[in-house]
Amino acid sequence: MQFRQDYAKFRRALSKTDQRVLDELFVDANKHVAEAAYASHAIPSETFMLAMLLEMHREVMRLRAQIEALADETSSP
Repeated sequence: MQFRQDYAKFRRALSKTDQRVLDELFVDANKHVAEAAYASHAIPSETFMLAMLLEMHREVMRLRAQIEALADETSSP
């Protein structure tokens, strides 16, 4: 929550579309609150960013798998 408050001005400066994207990143990062608390020695903002990256990479991997599955379907006789 503190990270979100720290970046409130940045969020307001974004377009409405980008605000929604940033909000989704915050939601994704909040999926890792327990892990962030476990890593309490780390810098909180870095932990939050890492959680965002983790969720973004998870989505990239999911989309890659979908693309590969579709490619396999179209290349099969």
